[in-house]
Amino acid sequence: MGCGASRKFANVEELPTKAYVPATTTKVTGAVLIVGASGITSGDVLDDPDCYVCARVAVAGTRWGGNGSVHRSVTVSDRTNPVWNLAFSYDVSEPELCELQLRVFDRDLLTSDDFLCQASIPLSRLRERSNERHTYALVPAPSNRMSSLGDGASVGSSVVVMEGSSVEEALLESRRSQIDALRAKGSWSTYFSSAIAPLFDWATQLGWFFSGSYSASYWTFMFKTGISLMKTAGGVGHGRDAISDFYLSCSRNSRGEDTYEFAGPYGHSITYSGQVECQRLLNALPQRFGTSNGDGECERGPWIGFQRLNHELWSMVPWQTIGLGAPQEAHAWLRPLLMQMVGPRGNWTEEWLARKATAFFEGRTSVDVNKDMRIWVCELLHEMMFGLAIDADEAEDFLDLQFWHLLIQGQPEESMNAATRALLGVASVLERKLRWLERYKVAVLAMWKHPSGGWSEETLTAMAATAMDALMFAGGASIPTVLAYATAIQFSSWAWQVEKTGLPADFMLDHLVHDKGPSLSCFLYEVVRRFAPVSGFCYTERNLANGKDRGVWINLHMAQRDPRVWGDDAGIFRIRSLEEYHRLSVGFAEMPEGPNAHSCPAKDLAIAMSAAWIRAFVQSAAGCKGGSKEAWVSNLRPDQIDISLFKTTMFVLTKS
Repeated sequence: MGCGASRKFANVEELPTKAYVPATTTKVTGAVLIVGASGITSGDVLDDPDCYVCARVAVAGTRWGGNGSVHRSVTVSDRTNPVWNLAFSYDVSEPELCELQLRVFDRDLLTSDDFLCQASIPLSRLRERSNERHTYALVPAPSNRMSSLGDGASVGSSVVVMEGSSVEEALLESRRSQIDALRAKGSWSTYFSSAIAPLFDWATQLGWFFSGSYSASYWTFMFKTGISLMKTAGGVGHGRDAISDFYLSCSRNSRGEDTYEFAGPYGHSITYSGQVECQRLLNALPQRFGTSNGDGECERGPWIGFQRLNHELWSMVPWQTIGLGAPQEAHAWLRPLLMQMVGPRGNWTEEWLARKATAFFEGRTSVDVNKDMRIWVCELLHEMMFGLAIDADEAEDFLDLQFWHLLIQGQPEESMNAATRALLGVASVLERKLRWLERYKVAVLAMWKHPSGGWSEETLTAMAATAMDALMFAGGASIPTVLAYATAIQFSSWAWQVEKTGLPADFMLDHLVHDKGPSLSCFLYEVVRRFAPVSGFCYTERNLANGKDRGVWINLHMAQRDPRVWGDDAGIFRIRSLEEYHRLSVGFAEMPEGPNAHSCPAKDLAIAMSAAWIRAFVQSAAGCKGGSKEAWVSNLRPDQIDISLFKTTMFVLTKS
């Protein structure tokens, strides 16, 4: 195989066969941007290549496997003119002897990747055109010169490269249009597909996943997890999905048996994925956390699920991270106040929730799934936690802030330089967050009593920020997701597929509501089990003797489908007994309650809010012979509403 021409550039520079070597030597630093290539073809006549580029700056003639860091781009599928935007820096002592060496490969999932073509560009030539994009010719790989494409295969194949101080700005400029598009369409409602996927893309282009102070193995693991998530978004099959298969590939031994644990995802860490193991660890954690980070065997750290958070948006609290990661001495007094807000005996009753859900449907002729659900939950939680009656516009503003907060907080710490902050609008997001916090502080002062006396400015800010974290990342995100799944199951064809569910062909939410037993609660617990809103729980086991702490990852997603306890049909959506869910569930990171507990304080509230909304939804169809399925009509056909492990298709219901 080789490189063929699909179109030509007028200004392609043919490179000399030998590198140009001036006489002088001076140490220089710089940066290179490989924008993309044109006219790339492979030997496969049926498919366009899935191309990626590997590049480095090294002394001319250096063996490819020798010294010099090699940087790899993302793979661009089915493109003869791939755009990579791979950027990296270099630091060389003999620039006159150095060149940019790059190789283009065709990704092959079944065999080794095919080496297609290459270029060696003297660094001096690149620096002559500093901060300018220029097109250079590619030549076929040595093994491909005699390919069936013929001697003229490389004619017109080219690569666009820029070197200079403007590389980072050029790369970020290529992303501004994507950022603007996210802002334009209110993308907080499609967080994963519109935010997480670009995050992996941008970070890989900048090399963030394979460098930095934290751990290359961690970012590699997260990158693979992200790819699996994107594959899983295509639909959930018979107990199998790409993300579960990826986790299983990590925990299986050489005989193909699941060991329910594996080393990683980074040095000196371990992941547990079995329900028995995870439940045992969770039950022991409150005692192990101790009274402070100074005397506890474990500490929580800056994690949400399996995502390590940066410190950009928590400058207002001493621990500079999410409330879940607060030091134990702070968490011990924050937790009881959160329980007063949203716990089982918190600032709510089932009757109050029922009235609020009924009011949601009064006079309503359409429901946007899941946008309207997010707005309703946001309004309710603000009233419950802070006594604030916000309107729909304010709720949408908060949800937009939630989206940008989620996007920023997951960026690797080492990537957060001035240019990245400017691109993501960190200062603006932080300013918006602080405005909301001022409202919360006034509300906390009026509604809640500090456990040890009066509020100081520091404790008041800490309480408001922690409550905001709970509103933004816990119930404010998970409850609408549960409601979206519950509604989508009724209106999609997914529920009819026996290999995916144990539901009857005529399933309706009405059947659950009209049943006087616990069927609706069991249905909602099954939604949480099958589509885990919380994927994981991470903490650090401290070793005070030698300082070698160990990271522990509890994989709640896999524990919720452990066939050893849930049965051979663990991968199927099947409504089970309430006793079974109470005994086996770890979906809310359940652990013994107390000041040291880190489980979801609003577990009962989440089920009660979801149940109240569904009852009101069914009640809104009273008098319609066909129930809610006939009273409310979807703008999409059942086969157009996809249900995957981490999201559902958004659709609109209109009252007939």
